[in-house]
Amino acid sequence: QQQQQQHALQSTNSNLSSSNLSNENFDESLLLINENEVSSPRQANTTSLSVKNEDVFSSRRKKLERAQTVAKFNLGSKDIIQRIVKSGLAEENNPQSFANFLMNTPGLDKVMIGQFLGGSKPFNIAVMRAYIESFNFTGMSFDESLRFFLNSFWLPGEAQVVDRILEKWGEVFIKQNPTTFSSSDTAFVLAFSTIMLNTDLHSANIKNKMTKQQFITTNRGINKTADGKDCDLDPQLLNNIYDNIQKCEIKVRKDDGTLRYTTKKGNNGSIDAKEKQSLFAQETEIVAKKSERIFKEATTIKNEDKQITEFRSSNDLDHIKHMFELSWCAMLAAFSFILEKSNNFSNNNNSNN
Repeated sequence: QQQQQQHALQSTNSNLSSSNLSNENFDESLLLINENEVSSPRQANTTSLSVKNEDVFSSRRKKLERAQTVAKFNLGSKDIIQRIVKSGLAEENNPQSFANFLMNTPGLDKVMIGQFLGGSKPFNIAVMRAYIESFNFTGMSFDESLRFFLNSFWLPGEAQVVDRILEKWGEVFIKQNPTTFSSSDTAFVLAFSTIMLNTDLHSANIKNKMTKQQFITTNRGINKTADGKDCDLDPQLLNNIYDNIQKCEIKVRKDDGTLRYTTKKGNNGSIDAKEKQSLFAQETEIVAKKSERIFKEATTIKNEDKQITEFRSSNDLDHIKHMFELSWCAMLAAFSFILEKSNNFSNNNNSNN
């Protein structure tokens, strides 16, 4: 037997040396065979598939956790900063990172964005400043840039909050458009006046609307000359602002896909526990539908003109945990119906006997 094996080995080496595989481009490493793969190829494939499945489900768990964080943000959760950091949507104690979260995360409620930016805590103020500095108003007209800015969130109603936000906006606007006004104070005062005009012209509760001349008179002397003296703004600028606001109200679009809730508040102005639970259930339903759509899209692979649905096997119970959380109610209803029918069938048989 040893002689036969040596003869076979010599024959194989001879064939390899005489074949085209012996050229300069031949990689001898191709002849090396993993002993484990030969002994148990099925086990190797199973291990590789298991690792791949774990990566896929880990990614989906992170997506679901982030969707739940967005839902909590929209409900005004008190520990939302910690939740955002834990879910990896922003870095801890990093205002710019949180500003990016507010600007780039889909599904955030604009009212809650405004409340977060309007917070009086030092970190909220730092995030507000970083948020406004992330905008690019270069080359925009005054009312166009103000409209673009206020369309990204719902401006809170408190006067101090409005002052704080518009003051920072004025600084950024003048920095990017230095020739528009003499200082950021002018941009701030005119922005506040424009918002008041917007409320006056489009509020159903105000019968006597502000005229164009009244708006011009209100904003006299808010600009400054080169030597620091008060001066009026260009009347044509104020005319254009008035006309544009009159034609189109500055407001958060109602077709932007964000949620708007009508809530019942208690005597202390807070939402009660049942109302919070109801709102959370609404958000959860939306997240579930979105997750279902994403799951269907992720498991469908486009192959030329055909679509192939890809399935992966798994023995880890954690992989189906979230699917079970979404489907247990429907399964319980189906099982209950079957069990009730089975019970009736058993009773009927006993009565017949």
